[in-house]
Amino acid sequence: MSNFLTNDFEPYSAAAWKQKIQVDLKGVDYNEALLTQTNEGITIKPFYHLDEFEKLNIPATNDDFKICDNIYITSEKEAKKRAEEIINKGANAIKFIVKNEFNIDELFKNLLEKNIEFHFQFEFISEKFISALASTLKNETVFYNVDIIGNLAKTGNWYSSFNNDFDIVKKLISTKLKF
Repeated sequence: MSNFLTNDFEPYSAAAWKQKIQVDLKGVDYNEALLTQTNEGITIKPFYHLDEFEKLNIPATNDDFKICDNIYITSEKEAKKRAEEIINKGANAIKFIVKNEFNIDELFKNLLEKNIEFHFQFEFISEKFISALASTLKNETVFYNVDIIGNLAKTGNWYSSFNNDFDIVKKLISTKLKF
């Protein structure tokens, strides 16, 4: 599509625009009157022109974009079926929301070694269960969200007790789980 609206006008350079502005300013300094500096050190100009276009080289991160879906584990069979569906649709990350212990082997049968990132949001705390889960998923990319303070804020209670909850978290952290 042509620029039929702008074909009727002569193109002007940035220098011509600046010259016209300086004439209209009647001796006032262009830089002092019209250029504004932000707190971040960015200069805001009164106009922008293609002549002065400067392409910025914005470095891209090495991290890939993740397509993630949440799965509430109420049944290992249903959670596994849902996980397989979303993986087949292109998901490369799954967030499991876990209210109770589940059969780890049953859920992860045929889900491992597929370059899927697993996230867990636990609504309970169990050193034995989380350690067993970590052992099963040792060759996968996994993140564990064990939020004892969040649980206290949400429910008004510790999972078991202040000391016990913190002891479990300390032990889990010492095993170098990714939180």
